[in-house]
Parts: sequence; C-alpha cells; structure tokens
Amino acid sequence: MANLMLLILFYLFVVESEVCKKENRLNGYQLVCKNFEIDKKILTSNKTDYKQIGKIYYRLSEERILNEDLLIGINFFKSLKKKDSNFYFKNLLGFDLNLFNKIERNNSMLYSFFIYNSKIDFYNRTARLSTCIPFYPENKLNLNIISLYFLNFNKFISKLCPFYFDNFEIDELNFNYLADSFYSKNKVSFTKINESNKLNIQVETLSIGSCENLDINSDIINFQMFKSTSEFRFYGKIKNIESNIFSALTSLKFIMIDIYYSRQLLQNSQIRWIKSLNENLQINDSQFENFTDHIKFVLISQKFYTEFYYKKDLYHLFPDEDFCIYRDFPFNKMVLLSINDNTPNNYKIKYTCTFLWIAQNYSFYLKHFKKIAHGIILYRNFKGFNISESDCNFTKRLENCNFKAINYNEYFDLNFWKNLIIILDFVTSFVLIPLMSALCFLLNLFIFIMCLKGKKLKYLNNKAYKFVFIYSVLSLAYVLIGLPRFLNDCSFKTGLFCSSVKFNTIIQDYKIVVTDFTNRILKTAINLSLIGYSTLRLNLFCESSSKLTKYIYNSSIGNISFVILAILGTICLPKLYIHQINTGEPESRVGNRKVPYRYRSEIFGSKSNKKYRTFSIRSEMFSLHVENYRIQIKCSNKLNDNFYQKKYLIFCLSN
Repeated sequence: MANLMLLILFYLFVVESEVCKKENRLNGYQLVCKNFEIDKKILTSNKTDYKQIGKIYYRLSEERILNEDLLIGINFFKSLKKKDSNFYFKNLLGFDLNLFNKIERNNSMLYSFFIYNSKIDFYNRTARLSTCIPFYPENKLNLNIISLYFLNFNKFISKLCPFYFDNFEIDELNFNYLADSFYSKNKVSFTKINESNKLNIQVETLSIGSCENLDINSDIINFQMFKSTSEFRFYGKIKNIESNIFSALTSLKFIMIDIYYSRQLLQNSQIRWIKSLNENLQINDSQFENFTDHIKFVLISQKFYTEFYYKKDLYHLFPDEDFCIYRDFPFNKMVLLSINDNTPNNYKIKYTCTFLWIAQNYSFYLKHFKKIAHGIILYRNFKGFNISESDCNFTKRLENCNFKAINYNEYFDLNFWKNLIIILDFVTSFVLIPLMSALCFLLNLFIFIMCLKGKKLKYLNNKAYKFVFIYSVLSLAYVLIGLPRFLNDCSFKTGLFCSSVKFNTIIQDYKIVVTDFTNRILKTAINLSLIGYSTLRLNLFCESSSKLTKYIYNSSIGNISFVILAILGTICLPKLYIHQINTGEPESRVGNRKVPYRYRSEIFGSKSNKKYRTFSIRSEMFSLHVENYRIQIKCSNKLNDNFYQKKYLIFCLSN
C-alpha cells in the first residue's frame, strides 16, 4: 500500500513538474504551457516529434508580465523552421515593451498573438508605464504581426499609447467583447498625441467583434494608429459613429457594419459619417472613370444568425419611410453603400424606393467591381441589377422630405431582447434558484425529521410513508449537490459576475459527474417516488392487484431505492461520455476557418464550406482517449460548427 501511494505521488509530481505538453486538438497539434519556460527535453528532443505543432498556448498558472522569456518560444518555432508563430496567452498582467526590442528584426518571421483572460497594460521591465511617451529607439524596430487579437475576458487597465506600437506592421488588429452597457463597461481607447509626431504604424484591418452599445469616436479611431488602415469591421451593436471620424483617413477603402443593428445606427447618425467620406472630392458623372481608386465601400453585412434573414433583408433595412435619411447621399464622392444579406437563390427580392435611390450608381460600380475592396460581394449580390425598372417618383419624395417631422416606426431591437434574456438568466441562476433551493432544503429537512420521529397522518399507511421518506431524502441530496452549480454558470459573455474557478477542470468534472449525472438520476427518482406515493394514495379509494403495487407493499425502502437508482444510473450513464471541458480557450482555428468559443456545450456542428454533422464523445473522468477518428457518411443537414473539444471521438457526416 505504501509503495502504491509513493507511486501515485511520484506520478503527480512528474505530471505537475511538466511545464509544457504536446496536445492533439480538433485544430491540430499544439504545445500547452503553464509558464514561459519550455521544458529542456522538448527543446533538445528530435524536432520531427514537434514538427506538426502550429501554436503555443501559454495558460499561465499565475499572472505574469509578457517579457523576454517569450524568446524561448520564438526560438522553438525557428528551430522547427516555421515561417510564422502563433501564441495564445492567458492570465497576462501586461507587456514588457523591451520584449519587442529583443525580437529579431527580420521579415522572415511573422507573429500572431491572441490574448484572453488577461489585463492589458504596459511595463518597462517590472515598472508600470503611466505616461504616454516614445519608448523605442528611433528606426530600430520593425515588427511584423499577422494578427493581434484581444479576445474575451480582457481588462484594459489604461488607455493604449500609440508610441508603443511605433514601427509595428499589423495585418489585423482585433478587439472583442467591448461594451458600454449599464451592466458592463469594457472599452478600449487610445491616448491622443500631437499629430506632429510622425509614427510609422501600419494597421491593415481593425476589427471590433461582439461589441455592445459602443460609440465609434476619436478615442477608438485614433488618427496616429489608423492613418494607414484600409478596412474597418464592426460586429455587434454600434450606437453611433462620430461624423468626421473617417474623413482624415486617406487609406480607407472599406467599412463593414453589422446588419442586425445597421438601421438603428443609420437613423441615429443620419449617415453624417458616410457623407464625410471623400468630403473634399467633387466630381461630375463624366469624371467617374478617373477616380475609381477613391471608392469607399460601406457594406452592411450578415455574419451570424442566418435564421433572422427574413427580418433583416434589404426590404426591411431600407424601407421607404427612411427615404429622407438618404436625401443628401454623396453620389458624386465615390461612396458606395451596399448590403450583403445572404439572400436565398429562390427568394424574390423586394427593392424599395429608398434602396433604388441609393443604388443609382450601381451600374458603374458593378462595371468596376474588381477595383473595389471586396467588390466581388457587390457583383455577386446585384449582378444584372437595373435601376430603370423603378416606378418611384423621386422628385416628389424629395419635396416631401422634412427631417424635423420624421417619426421612425418601432422595430425589433435584437440587442435589447438579447440583454434582457441574459439578465433574466443571471437572476434565475444566481438569485431565484438559490432562494428556491434553500426553501426546498428547509421544507424537506422538516419532513425528514418528522418521519424519523414517527409522526404520521392517520389516513396514510406505513407504505405511503416509505415514499414520503424517500422523497425527502432524495430532495435533500438533490438540493445539496446542486448548490455549487453557480460556480460553473456564466450568463454574461464579457465574464461579468463569473466565478474565477469556472475553468477549473475539477469544478467542471464535478458539474458533469455529480451535478448533471447524479442530479439527473435523483430528479427522475424524485418523480418516481411521487408516482409511487400517488399510487398508494389511489388505493385508498380503489383496490389494486397489480404486480407493481404488490411489489411496493412487500419491499423495503432500501430495495425500492436501489432498484430506482440502478435503472436510472444505467440509463443516464451515456451522458458521462457526451460533454466537453471548457478550458477557457476563446477560439480555435480549423484551416482558415474560425471555431469561436462557447460557454455551453454544443454537440453538433458543420463546416461553412461543407455540410456535415459532428458528434462529440469524450470522458474526462474515465479517460476515453480516442482522437481524430472520423467516419465519412453523406449528410444533408447544415448545422452550426461553433464548438471546442478537448479529447474526442468524431463521426463526421459530409458530402
């Protein structure tokens, strides 16, 4: 026995002492580390064993500043002769800017950084930088970054300083889950510096994803940061866009806004920000051919929730009642406003007069779609579009326009109802359920004590009290087991009011094995005890000679409980093998396709370019280690593929 204990302790010591381990996931091989230092045996081992590793996950066991220790990981990728390096960081305290001075300055290595569950701040070694001043030696830094993603659960401690990004080349800068709502404030902003400071910052694309109630103003769209940016993408609810925010950005080519909140945004802003695009450009119809390089493409795009198509199509987003908003649309400034609403092939499009007014120059843009950023979207949606088919009397409509008298009809506000559901879910999970559980516990405790004392009602026999006793015991167990469930609940996607231990695998295994599995058995057993109790009460009024009734009368409480729990345990056992462990990864990538993180398990899914169904089977507690096993069978269903798996058995149905 002593040897067994020593063996277990040795095993635990060896496992815990490993800083990094190689894991095979749905999106390929990766190295998962608890610290920035990589094990010596990995660095000195045969590189062919790690050739397939495409990314390193630093899931830090405690908060740490990202410093020069990252060079170990960079050199590891270089030893594998990788041209790009992908790093995921969890639990960062901030960034030591000296790291970027130490990174080898060449164009052969490209970097991608994904930060989540971290604090965003900047340091010089261990000293926090509190003022925004130049930091890097002049012309001594040239850093190429493919992606810089600030994902979920990040907290921005202070404003971001543009000086800290000087000489950075970033293909895509992405901020996720920014919010300015009554229950969550998580905004990013940049320090304003004098425009006389010539900074060399090259950001190709700025993306803001899953935002809530955000104002796009100069705090976010900083001129020094984004003067070279050609694309801006906004997913989520944008409350308003500052009128002249894009007017000074000469490199701008493309702006995308979320289809679900676009009409409200266009009404609130009265398209002033669209009118400011190319505001100094004045051309007539005969000069259009000479200014195709100046085209600014504003796209209203649908990214998620295709089931809402019929509420968010062209007809609903450009109704005739909104015509006067677009009265002064800048037709002579090379500004294109269009929509990508995923129109089904067999769907008859209803062109409103408002849209036909906006689309006056579409024939020109369709002719030159190859010179427009993402112009293929316009060409695909409106190929063969003919404005002459319109019967609208635009002259009369323009005469009737009176902006002061416009009253917009109420429309479905997706964000309001989404937030309402989230808040109701939070109140239910963290207030109502604990209160009702406490009340249920007290009532059943009282019944349990009364049964132990032998206090009985005259009209009930001893057999009936079997089920009263069983019911009270099972209910007490059910409530006690279910009380810690809130540790694993997270109603708000921004992480607000979420337990810090929710990503702990022990807590999640408790939920899977005890809360979900055991309570499912107990809940059904409680209902069966009520059925048994009701059956016996029914016998007070009519005689029953069924075998079930006789068995109940002749069996003890222990035998009845054992039979019920044994049967239900067998039925519920497969549930242990159909679940997922949430390690807090915000997203993964499969090829060029993103697989976003979700709080709750999603068993089925589909690729965006293939139709297939995925069935995930794994067991953390019982270690079902079956990986990357796929059976290809034809399937016609197209479902969502937004899930993350740790160890899995996959059946893919594809065509």
